[in-house]
Amino acid sequence: MSENQETNRDREIREQMKKQYLEEETKLQQGMEEEESALRDYFKNIQKPLPSDPTIIRRKRYNEKMATYQEVIKDISLKEMVKTIWQYEASTPEENETLYDCKQFFKWRCYEGMGACLAMTSLISFFNRRYLSYTAKGLGVFVGLGTGFAMGFLRSTQYTLQRLEELGQDYYLGRLAINEIEDFRMDKVIKKNI
Repeated sequence: MSENQETNRDREIREQMKKQYLEEETKLQQGMEEEESALRDYFKNIQKPLPSDPTIIRRKRYNEKMATYQEVIKDISLKEMVKTIWQYEASTPEENETLYDCKQFFKWRCYEGMGACLAMTSLISFFNRRYLSYTAKGLGVFVGLGTGFAMGFLRSTQYTLQRLEELGQDYYLGRLAINEIEDFRMDKVIKKNI
């Protein structure tokens, strides 16, 4: 009987060990499944950006701004704008005379700048004619013209603002020039940025 009791006891112990083993195995399997599902969810969500992501917020704001700009600019054509600026006529003869002088000064400054830059690029291409291709020479001409135009524009801006400022507060263009100068004074800009 003692052998029988031992075998029964061994069976009970084996059954308990089997139960413990099966319970531990099911726990491990459940834990692994939970980890696997958590990892699967993590990798699914890693592709989706968060709605509070600053880059998404910036992109939305940028798209909204661009949409409003496109609505505003939709009806404006560059040719008409330049034509309007160039043929602008003020309400008083003094303003018209000042505008005419400023336009002439702008033209001559652009011609001077274009001539100087064109001469520089022509000299460079002449002295390097063995090494430069025809396309490089043509590109040099266009670069010279564009640079000269920009240089003339920048050189004539100060003169134009001074002439318009001389008109004074009595004239619309004078007030515009004074406001522009006041807005972009360096001491104001420095205080604003500090």
